[in-house]
Amino acid sequence: MLNPDKIKEKEFQTTGRGSYRADDVDSFLAEVSSSYEQMFKENGELIKKISLLANKVEEYKKDENSLKEALLAAQKLADKIVADAKEKIKSDLANAQDKVDGMLSSAKGEAADIVAKAKNEADGTILQAKKQADEILGTVNRKVTQESLAFDMLQKESSDFRSKLISMYKEHLNLINDLPALAEEKLAEIEKKEAALAPKEDEKPEVEPEQEKIDEPDEPAEDTEPEVIQEEADEKEDDDSGLERFSLSDIGPADEYDDISSDSRFDDDSDSGFSLNVSDAEFDDEDDSTENNSVAENDLSDDDSGEADDDEDDEPVSFKSFFKKK
Repeated sequence: MLNPDKIKEKEFQTTGRGSYRADDVDSFLAEVSSSYEQMFKENGELIKKISLLANKVEEYKKDENSLKEALLAAQKLADKIVADAKEKIKSDLANAQDKVDGMLSSAKGEAADIVAKAKNEADGTILQAKKQADEILGTVNRKVTQESLAFDMLQKESSDFRSKLISMYKEHLNLINDLPALAEEKLAEIEKKEAALAPKEDEKPEVEPEQEKIDEPDEPAEDTEPEVIQEEADEKEDDDSGLERFSLSDIGPADEYDDISSDSRFDDDSDSGFSLNVSDAEFDDEDDSTENNSVAENDLSDDDSGEADDDEDDEPVSFKSFFKKK
């Protein structure tokens, strides 16, 4: 496409003096013509477009005021909407804050009521538990006191019974030790009586009949007296035979003895008597552990019955009848 610079710079070859070739001029003109024609068409189109744009501009100029007014109205409406929205938001926030404050105060009141109620219930439960604990402790303390008193009573009774048993055993040993001397005394008395009776028997043939009649009542006395002495000797032999079962070798410090205060063998209703095995006696401190175990298993009612049995066992018993029951 031609432009002004190309047109200015275009040169033609000369054929002679100051002449141009016709072909070059024609081709250049044809090219200029075509370019100009194209430019003319484009210029017409541009003019049309410009006219259209001008018309549009005029129309826009006419609508400019209305557009400005519309923009102003839209701006005012937008500002109003924003202001209303802000006011509504503020009121909603205030209402929400009021509701939140009311809910918080209500929740705090309910929480305080629940806490107070729970505290009252807890205090009541604690007081009741303390009361029950005090009652249980009182019952336990009373029971412990009763058991302690019962244990002390049984321990005292056991100590008294053991002392009594030891005293009886010592008396029994003393009796055993005194038996030979008693036997010798009895034999000496018997010999004296026999020696005193022997001269009377020798003098009987020389006595007159009347004197014999007077002395006849004395003869049964002579016959009965040896029998009485013989019976006493037999009883002593029985006692000796019964006492031979007991010896010092049968008793050891580590031997155990049963708690005979509650044994049925020593009841007053038993007619078969009872046997006392001294070898079962124990004079060690193991008695206390055995008695402690028996006391923990017995009730106070059993203690009362044991006291009654002990009172019955405290009745005096002679050594002869005591050992003859065996």
